[in-house]
Amino acid sequence: MRIREKKTGLKSLISRENLLKIDRAQLIKLLILAGAVVAAVLIIAGLAARGNIESSFLAQAETVRVGIRTDIAGFGQVSETGEAEGFDADVAREVIDRVLEEDKAISFVPIGSEDAGAGIKYGTIDIAAGLLASGTDRVKGFTITEPYYSDSILSAVSDPSIKSLASLDGGRIGILNSMIPLATAKDYLDQLNISADIVRYFGIGEADNDLGAGKIDAFWAPEAILKQYMPYYTRISEPVAQIGYGILLPTGEDVVKNAMNDAIRAMERDGTLEELARKWDIPYIGKS
Repeated sequence: MRIREKKTGLKSLISRENLLKIDRAQLIKLLILAGAVVAAVLIIAGLAARGNIESSFLAQAETVRVGIRTDIAGFGQVSETGEAEGFDADVAREVIDRVLEEDKAISFVPIGSEDAGAGIKYGTIDIAAGLLASGTDRVKGFTITEPYYSDSILSAVSDPSIKSLASLDGGRIGILNSMIPLATAKDYLDQLNISADIVRYFGIGEADNDLGAGKIDAFWAPEAILKQYMPYYTRISEPVAQIGYGILLPTGEDVVKNAMNDAIRAMERDGTLEELARKWDIPYIGKS
């Protein structure tokens, strides 16, 4: 009986070992098959995404018309030959080339600070770049990429004795409504733990006059705006916040937006964005 029990036990052990070998083999086959399926899905998804790009307005256009703001030195200006040029133009060109994987014909169209949305809406341009920030009035109703540049919102003051944001507590602060929405300005005040009256302006000229006349204690705006239009005022070195500039697209163009976002991230990783900023002599602190 004992010998039989031993033989039976040995047979059971062998059977279990065989089963385990079979199970392992099957498991390996299943894993290989699953890997192949995942790879196939990723390839198909990549081809589908590429197909969408190839059928997008960006790829179908014979020439991509890029609206560029040309009144901010370094970011956008008109060359001696009358061409729009600058950091924003170079970024837009590089992004388009990376998304389409080819040298696409591009035409840069000079636009005013408020013309980006209207140009896209009425078909005079295809996309736009130039100090366009998410959440502001100028981009409402359109699609915008993630930022390719981060700018500091600083305080211009006419009284040079005002050297800190804390000194603005209880004062009056002006904002350019198209750049900083009222709700956003109030959030900045809360984050800075100060209280102040916010005065909204629809044009830089009126704000400039009021700041010079002492009707407001400070004017908040991106550094690029202050350097261009208010260089004669003292600026508090402590930033109020950061703001990011993106590329404006027609409504609902999420496929193009996502592809552009991938290109922008790649350009930050490989140093292209920083290199272009140095080319045009503008400060670079990374994307917002």
